[in-house]
Amino acid sequence: MRKGISTWILVIGGIILGMIIFFAGVYISIQTIKINEKQAALSEINTLYEKIERTCLVGGIGETYYYKISLPESIRAVYVSNYSDEEPPDKVSVLISENKIGLGKYFCYQFFNEAPNCRKISCNTFMTYIGTPSMKDDLLSLLARVAGERPRYNYTIIINKTFFDTVIAVTKPVEIPITTTTI
Repeated sequence: MRKGISTWILVIGGIILGMIIFFAGVYISIQTIKINEKQAALSEINTLYEKIERTCLVGGIGETYYYKISLPESIRAVYVSNYSDEEPPDKVSVLISENKIGLGKYFCYQFFNEAPNCRKISCNTFMTYIGTPSMKDDLLSLLARVAGERPRYNYTIIINKTFFDTVIAVTKPVEIPITTTTI
């Protein structure tokens, strides 16, 4: 009788240990995927910043560049602001959905549940808010979820130097009035 109980204890203990090892492996795999996704997003965001900064510093007035960027849903927003520690607006997802434009001298991005990160830009920059749009399910994100994938949001950014100290980076052509003074 004792041998039967000890066998069952070993079997149940082995199953529990196997489940712990399995779920630890799944957790580590998920964390690795998230880290890789974040690193890829940071690389694309950094490249966008560099293209805007380079256009500002060495681009001639009227020069236009195109940059395609793909962001995961873990990024809340990429935007410009007037201060180095400025949070994105409260309803930034609505601004993203409506292709609204911000103005600032700091290029910022924020992941969900993290503080924003900002870098100084040498020019005044008008930029469309990009990132995770309004949480209303659109067809593309719904299809991605049904297929078991995480949605990615793709943007084509048009970077244009319009004045010696002004750069526009938008997802669609937008007329922004630039006033100049003649002396």
